[in-house]
Amino acid sequence: MWWISLDSTFPPLILPMFMFALSKTRRKEVYLGLINMFKGLGNAQSVKLHSQTIEVLGSFPGLLEQEPSPFKRLKSVQVAPDNKPLAPPHVMTYLLGGTPLAETTYADYL
Repeated sequence: MWWISLDSTFPPLILPMFMFALSKTRRKEVYLGLINMFKGLGNAQSVKLHSQTIEVLGSFPGLLEQEPSPFKRLKSVQVAPDNKPLAPPHVMTYLLGGTPLAETTYADYL
C-alpha cells in the first residue's frame, strides 16, 4: 500500500496497490499518474511517501530525469518504512530539485 501525505493538515492519500503485483506496463501508468499528481501539489511544504512510491519513481530514471521538480516550497520529505535502501539520487533530485535545503528522513512508519 502506498501513502502520500502532504503537510500535517491533510490526511494521507492512500493508494491501495502492491508493487509485486504490477507489470512493467502498469508500473509505468502508475509512474505517470504520480508525476501528474505531484505537478498539482507544488506548494506542499511536507511530503510523506511510502517506500513503494519511491520504487515506482525510481523505475524509470531516464524519464524522471527529464521532469522538473514539482515542489517549490518543500521543507521536509519523509519516507517509510525504511526497510528499503535509500532513495536513488535521481528520485531525490526530482523531489528536492526545487528546494535543495529540504530535510529528508527515513522512518519505520508514517
